[in-house]
Amino acid sequence: MRCCARQLADEVSGLRVGLMKEGFDGAEVDVAEAVRTAAYSLSRLGVTLEDFSFPELNDRLYTGLVMLQR
Repeated sequence: MRCCARQLADEVSGLRVGLMKEGFDGAEVDVAEAVRTAAYSLSRLGVTLEDFSFPELNDRLYTGLVMLQR
């Protein structure tokens, strides 16, 4: 990762990543932790993380849904 971090940072810096709160309801602990760890890694590269709620999508098909917006 270190060899690519600078290039990746240039490509993701300024993005906003939303983590849907309901996407973690009922998720396995290790899966939820892996998603949050990956999101934190992106934040260290300049991505803004935002938790959001969208209860209408509280369906297991959307577990871990991540929305990206530039």
